[in-house]
Amino acid sequence: MSLALVLPRCPACGRFGTLFQRLHVLLRENPHLFFGLAFVLLLLASCLIGALYPYDPVLARMQGHPPLQVPSLLFWLNTDPRFWLGTDHSGQSLLILLIKGTQAFFFPGILASLLALFGGISLGAFSGFYGGWIEQIGRYLSTLINSFPNLILVLLCTTVFGPNVYLIAAIVGITFVPHIAEEIRRKVAQLKAEEFVMAAEAHGLQERRILFLHIVWLHCLPLILRQLVFLWSALIILETSLNYLGRGVLQKGISWGKMLYDYRSGLFRGEIWSPLVVTLVVMLTMSGLYLFAEGLQRWSQGKGVLHQEQPLDS
Repeated sequence: MSLALVLPRCPACGRFGTLFQRLHVLLRENPHLFFGLAFVLLLLASCLIGALYPYDPVLARMQGHPPLQVPSLLFWLNTDPRFWLGTDHSGQSLLILLIKGTQAFFFPGILASLLALFGGISLGAFSGFYGGWIEQIGRYLSTLINSFPNLILVLLCTTVFGPNVYLIAAIVGITFVPHIAEEIRRKVAQLKAEEFVMAAEAHGLQERRILFLHIVWLHCLPLILRQLVFLWSALIILETSLNYLGRGVLQKGISWGKMLYDYRSGLFRGEIWSPLVVTLVVMLTMSGLYLFAEGLQRWSQGKGVLHQEQPLDS
């Protein structure tokens, strides 16, 4: 199923509607996917801005505003947008720190996604399409990986090899291989006997092209994206939790977990604004990713989408 099935053609002219019409259709038929996609795009934009924005914490503390824990409406209207969320106890902008903190999981998330995609797609596609001993090996590897509790495995590896956020990302990516592989295996096993596969084989198409293009890419994309959303959620929670607990998985730089770790001492002095803002951002991030995953689930089940023969204004 491609994105064209979600954003249908106009029956009068055969063309896709305008961007506004497409967004209107998506909002009406699958609001979870609409709002989840908007939040994911906002999160990715924050990650890119954080990667390109030069920032020196020492210089920022020297040039920062006085500590402001509860910004007022007058403050928002008369100050630099960088300080709209207020400042922490050292005078640094919470908004900039939150944006820069996305770097703690952005590049590690890409590494984890690549590992999970390569292992999960390869294992699931070949297991579902060929079956036999290949499927047995795939099931054995999935069972072996799933037999280790994720948190215990992360703590064990960080204790043996030292704290490293990329090590955690690699572990998360490997632990998600069985989830992606099982989703793809079930879908491929279901579709390999369909008429379009037999027609492609009759036309002399290579099995590799049929498997990865006509089955995996065109029919398994929502399932893969949904598992990647869960992967990013798990990585964010792990990184934030371990840094908050003082495990030190981030050697240098800024992260949401380190911010919570630094601000927790201020709770005894009544400085609740900074940890409250960071906590709310983490909660909103998890909620947005959940909405996106739920929308992808509805898309994969054919719910909340229009078909091509339906008009845009119906």
